[in-house]
Amino acid sequence: NFSQARRKEERLITALKKIEPSESSEATHDPEILTPEEHFFFLKMGIKCKNYVPVGRRGIYQGVILNMHLHWKKHQTLQVIVKTFPPDEVKEIATELARLSGGIVLDIHQGNTIIMYRGKNYVQPPTEIMSPRVTLPRKKVCISPPAFAFTVLHE
Repeated sequence: NFSQARRKEERLITALKKIEPSESSEATHDPEILTPEEHFFFLKMGIKCKNYVPVGRRGIYQGVILNMHLHWKKHQTLQVIVKTFPPDEVKEIATELARLSGGIVLDIHQGNTIIMYRGKNYVQPPTEIMSPRVTLPRKKVCISPPAFAFTVLHE
């Protein structure tokens, strides 16, 4: 009886391992530590660079992350221009971009430009498709134009 119970327990454990996800869906982001010299160099390079990604009123969605990756194929730094949000929300957008893309926020320049560095061991972000419902807080969905809110809430 004891051996049957042990075999049954092993079968249940293997079945449970198949059902449970192996990794969490949230990617843990551990920012690299930059020396002050590197930080200054990449910040200066980021301010001078011409490559940018605009973030519109929809906020962060998969297209923004993919455009960041396309820029980071050739360049180390990138400007993310956020003109439609107030400065306090720009900081939230910067931390969200760092978490989603795996990059490092160097500075918020002139209140509406986020300067980001791709990191020394940058890899392409996962291709999970994020809907506007996930990326926009509920209050912004309710405030947005009626046609857009209808498509977001009734998908």
